[in-house]
Amino acid sequence: MKKITLSNGLEMNYKDFGEGFPIILVHGTPSSSDEFVNLMLIIKEKYRVIACDHIGFGESSKPSNYQYLITQHQNNFNEFMAFLNLPRFHIIIHDFGGIIALPYILKNLNKVSSLVICNSWAWKMSKIEYFPSWMRSLMASNLAKYLYLHKNFSPRFFVKLAWGKFTILNTEKHNIYIQKFKIPAERHGTWGFAQALVHENSNIWKIENELSKLNGTKILLLWGAADPLITLKSFNYWKLLLPNAKDIKLEKVGHFLLDEAPELCAKELIQFFQENE
Repeated sequence: MKKITLSNGLEMNYKDFGEGFPIILVHGTPSSSDEFVNLMLIIKEKYRVIACDHIGFGESSKPSNYQYLITQHQNNFNEFMAFLNLPRFHIIIHDFGGIIALPYILKNLNKVSSLVICNSWAWKMSKIEYFPSWMRSLMASNLAKYLYLHKNFSPRFFVKLAWGKFTILNTEKHNIYIQKFKIPAERHGTWGFAQALVHENSNIWKIENELSKLNGTKILLLWGAADPLITLKSFNYWKLLLPNAKDIKLEKVGHFLLDEAPELCAKELIQFFQENE
């Protein structure tokens, strides 16, 4: 594990395996770069694969007095990419990794050899998925905050809920997610992402209006078809927005597709990357 110190003084850890043409992986919640390890170990035989832990996640700093706004994550990611200073790269975005990395991607399309979108979104959640006002109110409540911070609700509940049937989520695997947030003070990052969903009037979701700029980029929609959270409705909306994108659905695979089916994903990814280098 490597690390850099960001301009805000916080430490961002990252994994950097292999050599060759670089691939960037960007995780969401409640996760870390560990979600990608098995995939990275396969792909590193042909590529250099890099994945950071966002602040509040994995082995990066987890300050309890940090706001964990999406804009902060975006700025941190921009700084990380400036540190890497890569002239060209492939990039894979998953979950909240989409809204974190897309501003950088859209401003640096000349560096993007290809983009892979995995069970992610870039619009108000309720526009496509079932996310009614009562659910948003519940997620903004003090009860929800208590569950997130004191019961480690996000990895304990959502990982189990969103995992598919392609592979079993055993206790050892589930604990990899849970143990990244050992104490309440380390769980503010997951709560921050939950609040980003609730605040649908935030300017961050206006990025949907810029997604048409991606149509000149080689894009793969690689999707866990059994995801009950970011469902095939979102997959189909991406297809509408990006009609030139290649799309692959993985049956019985859930939200955490790159961890649930790393060998299957690696096969599809390597073929796609080789077509677009």
